[in-house]
Amino acid sequence: MLEPLVDVALDLSADLAGEERLRRLVAVARTVVPCDAIALLRVDGDVLVPVVVVLVDVVVLLEV
Repeated sequence: MLEPLVDVALDLSADLAGEERLRRLVAVARTVVPCDAIALLRVDGDVLVPVVVVLVDVVVLLEV
């Protein structure tokens, strides 16, 4: 169970492009929480803005 968290920590400290970092974060999240869809959101004032949305095996990068 700790291995996915170690992977995230290593990715956060690695010199990766923003898009690749987000792809890896989503991949790790999907291994920890099996699901058909996942979204990474960022806070913009009082609003949650989707950054990445994955539906089954379709990846949609909304912004980096």
